[in-house]
Amino acid sequence: AYTSEDDPREPAEIATALAEIVRGECRAAELQAPRLRVDPGRPIVGPTAFTLSEVGRAKRSEGRSTMLGGASTQRTASAAAPPVSEGTNFWSSCAVAMNSWV
Repeated sequence: AYTSEDDPREPAEIATALAEIVRGECRAAELQAPRLRVDPGRPIVGPTAFTLSEVGRAKRSEGRSTMLGGASTQRTASAAAPPVSEGTNFWSSCAVAMNSWV
């Protein structure tokens, strides 16, 4: 869940629904269904939704936060941890499915 107000579906329910939608749309377009990989989000800290994305390009950057906005509840794991001064930003086309059909 992104905020305490969210009441997300169970991960298995979301994965099954997404797979059915993709298979149905591929059948209708006479395309072979792709192999799906799902980023499980934040399952180590609590309930989550899924993000289905295709990475278009990646770039290295310095001094930039990996969070680019959006509604999320964030907590610092360790106040003593050093700040991240560089990382990899992924630019992608994304569809986030949470309590809705794609």
